Amino acid sequence: MSDNNSKTGTQDNIEVDINDADEVEYLHSQFPDFTHSEILDAIKKSGPFRRDIVRYLTSLKNSDREAEQPVHSLNFSSCSRKLICFSLFASAGAWR
Repeated sequence: MSDNNSKTGTQDNIEVDINDADEVEYLHSQFPDFTHSEILDAIKKSGPFRRDIVRYLTSLKNSDREAEQPVHSLNFSSCSRKLICFSLFASAGAWR
C-alpha cells in the first residue's frame, strides 16, 4: 500500500517501505557509509521494521571496523627470550 507522506505517525517510525524512495534515502542519510543497494539489501534481509534494519546495519558497520583493525604479526608477549632478541636486534640498528 502506498504511503501518504502528509500523514506521519507511529507507523512511519516503526516500518520502512522498501518501495518508498524517501524512506530508503532517510536510512541512507543515517548510514552514509553504505550504498543505496546495501541499504536495500539490509531491508530485504532484516525485514520492514526500522529497529531490525538499524540493528543489522550497525552490526555490519561494527564488523567492518573490527576487520579494519591492524593485525600484528609479531607477538612477543608469549616468550621473553624473543623480546630480548628483538630488543638487541632493534638496538643494533638492524630493524629497518
